[in-house]
Amino acid sequence: MKRILIIALFAAGLWACQKQTEPEQIAVISGSVTPATEGYISLNFGSLLDSAKISKEGSFSLDINVEMSGTGILIFANTFTQIYLEPGKSLTLDITPQNFPGNVDFGGELGPENNYLQLARKLDRNTTISKEGLYMLKPDRFIHLTDSIRGLKIQLLKEYVMRYSEMDSTFITRHKTDVQYAWATQKLRYPGYHRLLTGQIPGLPDSYHNSYLSEVEINNPNLMISTVFQGFLEEYLDFKQALYQQDNPGINKLWFPESVARFRVIQQEFTDTIVRDFVLLSSMNDHLDNFGTEHLETFLTNFQIHCKNEEYQSHIDNKLQKLKKLERGQAAPMFAALDQEGNTVSLSDFTGSLVYINLWATWSPWSLQEIPWWESLIRKYESRGVKFVSISLDFAKDMNKWKYILDEKKLGGIHLIQDPKSTILQDQYYISDLPRYLLIDKQSNIISIHAPRPSENMEQVLKQLLKDE
Repeated sequence: MKRILIIALFAAGLWACQKQTEPEQIAVISGSVTPATEGYISLNFGSLLDSAKISKEGSFSLDINVEMSGTGILIFANTFTQIYLEPGKSLTLDITPQNFPGNVDFGGELGPENNYLQLARKLDRNTTISKEGLYMLKPDRFIHLTDSIRGLKIQLLKEYVMRYSEMDSTFITRHKTDVQYAWATQKLRYPGYHRLLTGQIPGLPDSYHNSYLSEVEINNPNLMISTVFQGFLEEYLDFKQALYQQDNPGINKLWFPESVARFRVIQQEFTDTIVRDFVLLSSMNDHLDNFGTEHLETFLTNFQIHCKNEEYQSHIDNKLQKLKKLERGQAAPMFAALDQEGNTVSLSDFTGSLVYINLWATWSPWSLQEIPWWESLIRKYESRGVKFVSISLDFAKDMNKWKYILDEKKLGGIHLIQDPKSTILQDQYYISDLPRYLLIDKQSNIISIHAPRPSENMEQVLKQLLKDE
């Protein structure tokens, strides 16, 4: 199960280093712009947005309430950089306009942390390789490159910790965790992505998985301050779930074998309550996003018994109430999208036809993988009155790439792209994973908002629906 969104309840908005129990505390952000430049310094920190006018001498100062440690966005001359803040601590910045945001001299109590982040971002830029380029590498080259980059990043943090002993320990833990689990996530993803991108199974060393998994923890609640660690947990569950299904083939006779395997892995491997509650929430969300509410009782009972976090329980209860409005037979929420000429096309335009909708994006390899099966269904069933509607969830900036793929592959069916001003697909159909398939009947009522993929048993579903007419 591939996700494009990770549950954010554990770290609302900003990444939360440590919830503070003290009253609101003032953080002072001040500094100078040399040479002095007219304008403002603005700061976006969570829900806070404030600005300070730059004086004739080039100085500025901002006082804001910071209740928990985290990163914000500092904006100057229509460009921006990230800054790290803690409750009650000061940060100074010396800005040279022509060098901003690449080079800022940070000082004050939080100078070391912010100077480290600035260097870490530069290192990221210098070592970044595209996902396609990375995962298409041969195994020995991939292993060497990812290990080397991790080593550079860990060494940079280590040098800063040795030089500045006053650096916040939670900050250090979070960034060390980010580096370690970004590396481990790449290792987990490599076999599947390499096969997807090259069509070849990589020849991995026998000890490949054991070598990097021996260096990570999955039951350490202190690491939950890192959203990178949280993402790794989901990738790890994908990996272990696949192994469980491979070792227990009989499970495939059950309803939703993927979810059954996932919940069993959680009970076997996750012993810490905080971490286990998080992966239970993630898996329950994942199941609802992929399969909806049908045959839910076993999974819901499992979640309710084992998850001790009341906030997570409430989140699932609320989600179930919303999903009930999207069950079979309910009226499909209306939405509109744009065709290649920019004309508006509504779901209501297809009333009177059986509609199979493909929600996809050009940046989703799993979406592109389904194209051959989608085209095969079009050739067989479009003449029988089925409307095949592909709706791209690409952003407006990707419009040209979307049109290029349509022309290059000469794709059939009806092709639309989401209206950039509308979020109804995400808000009312709760789209959090691509590709996603919807099946709507002739009366514009829902048959399924989790219809099978073309590569699954969709042909049998269409045969049955057309037979019943």
